[in-house]
Amino acid sequence: MTDMGHNLDPLTRIDDLFAEASGWLDGDMDVTTKKQADALVRLKRELRAAGNAADEARREEAKPFDEGKAAIQAKFNPYVQPKRGKVDRAIAMIQEVLGPWLLEQTRLKRENDLNLAAEAIRAKGEAIVAIQASAGDLEAREEAEARLEDAKEAEKIAIRALKTNVAKGAQSRWDVELVDRTAAARFLWTHDSERFDQLLLAMAADIVKLGKREIPGFQITERITV
Repeated sequence: MTDMGHNLDPLTRIDDLFAEASGWLDGDMDVTTKKQADALVRLKRELRAAGNAADEARREEAKPFDEGKAAIQAKFNPYVQPKRGKVDRAIAMIQEVLGPWLLEQTRLKRENDLNLAAEAIRAKGEAIVAIQASAGDLEAREEAEARLEDAKEAEKIAIRALKTNVAKGAQSRWDVELVDRTAAARFLWTHDSERFDQLLLAMAADIVKLGKREIPGFQITERITV
């Protein structure tokens, strides 16, 4: 590749360099000479330079749109910006006042719904016993079966009630606080070991960036890039 390529527009330049890089994959991928290594280093630097030039061209083309967007954002952000706009701030103030009342009403409702569900289950059990004891007595059996249907319907109503909130649009949110690190780690590892491993790897990578080269439980291997 000659220096004439530098006169091309950035995107065409990247296309050419990409084709050159792809050409290395058509032959022997192992680098065996300094000349090959130098060529690849040069190619990598030219790709970076072409990428920077393309990004600069992108910023220039997008500038008029960005400026217009910034003006619109400045107009509307004070009202609708997440957490900082007037809408979210007002909602947060309302929640701060309303939250304790909703929490108490939810507790009372859940307690009442659980009692109703328990009563329905008890009534269903008694009706089943009554059916079993009504052998030979048609009238008693019919009465017991009617009681069972009523109990089943009451149970359905109680279960539906447990799934509804105290106010329209209200949603329960559970805040989580770490109180036992060892117990939490043991459970989370068995619950989702792959995700837990990724978290450990990310934490170890941060430590390696700070210069640590030995971490218990990890194998750290050096790679050279240019």
